[in-house]
Amino acid sequence: MKKTSRSTRKSSAMDFLSTPPATAAASPVQSMSESPKPFEFNFKKFKAGTVSPTSAKRRSGKKSFISSPVQLKPADSPASVKNLKTIADLKDFASSQLDSVKGQIERSHVEILKDLEASQSRLQKRLKIQTQGCQQVADEAEREYKKISERITEGREAMKGSYSTFMAELQASGARCKHNFRLTRLEIGRLNLKGDLRQFAAYNFIFS
Repeated sequence: MKKTSRSTRKSSAMDFLSTPPATAAASPVQSMSESPKPFEFNFKKFKAGTVSPTSAKRRSGKKSFISSPVQLKPADSPASVKNLKTIADLKDFASSQLDSVKGQIERSHVEILKDLEASQSRLQKRLKIQTQGCQQVADEAEREYKKISERITEGREAMKGSYSTFMAELQASGARCKHNFRLTRLEIGRLNLKGDLRQFAAYNFIFS
């Protein structure tokens, strides 16, 4: 048993010290003589057409109250994207894109201001028309109120005049009634006096 264990140990040590295969010997570190590959810039993010689905959902969910007619799209640079190999070219491209975006933002801002001014003018016109209509209604109501008040005063004056004439006629009729009552009393007194005189004359004739 001891011989077998020694032989296995020797074989494992020999395997460890043996040269590794070609695949394992390849080192990931590049040598100094090898030139690195040129870095390729990805300018797809600068394009306005590529929009992530999450941002598209957010934009579709929100309601835009002011619709800008100008769509923000960066202008194409004169140099091709493939020719951008240095940082200076990248800076020039970024500055041109930034200038174009600034110009489009300014144009959209001007358009938004124009839309706001137009909407304000329309609102002012509507408000003016509504105020004129309200003023006309108020004037008509005031004229109707004046007419009704004049009719009420005329009716009151007519009622006062009719009441005064009615009271005058009533007083006159009362005075006539009093006068007639006095006359009737006098007539009755005269008739009674005549009757008494006749009776007295008859008594004197009988007893004489």
